[in-house]
Amino acid sequence: MKIILLGKPGAGKGTQAQKLAKEEGFEIISTGDIIRNEIKQETNVGKQIKQYVSKGELVPDEFVVDLVISKLAAEKIIFDGFPRTLGQAKFLEEKLNIDKVIFLHVDDEVVINRIINRVIVVKDGKSCSFKNQEEAKEFVQRNGGEIKQRKDDSLETIKNRLKVYQENTKPLIDYYKSLNKFESVDSDQSIQEVHDDIIKKIHS
Repeated sequence: MKIILLGKPGAGKGTQAQKLAKEEGFEIISTGDIIRNEIKQETNVGKQIKQYVSKGELVPDEFVVDLVISKLAAEKIIFDGFPRTLGQAKFLEEKLNIDKVIFLHVDDEVVINRIINRVIVVKDGKSCSFKNQEEAKEFVQRNGGEIKQRKDDSLETIKNRLKVYQENTKPLIDYYKSLNKFESVDSDQSIQEVHDDIIKKIHS
């Protein structure tokens, strides 16, 4: 089975992908993680795409498609953060039979609040989102360790990412509806409730 988790930045795609991988045996293909790794490793591709990521812009299709192709091996795959454009979606349909597209629906205000208060726990690299910075500080006091924010989690960058989403990614909803592969889940629930709804959609 091959599924796509579709939604705005901060909709919870990464969190749900991890739960599905752990509980259902999926392999995650996260273009966000792949791209960040390329940048961190300072590869030739990484150096070229860094300028787009730092501004909250979409990385051009030619870079993303080549990176994704190298990962298409497992039988059970979750695509997290791919496709993000109609061109990428059509490319993927040519290469694979996508079974389900799960759209994590959430309002902009919720997304902005989640991302502004999202931090990375340095010791294990896990991402956590808090209601406010005070809650984040309390988390550190209880659990120890250091937290930091991703550089692309600034308010200005978030607003630009949402604008880019509306212009480039939202058209995918109509595309996948036309293929009868589209399912919507309310992402403004607890992590477990969203997960349970996704499972129902996958096996329906």
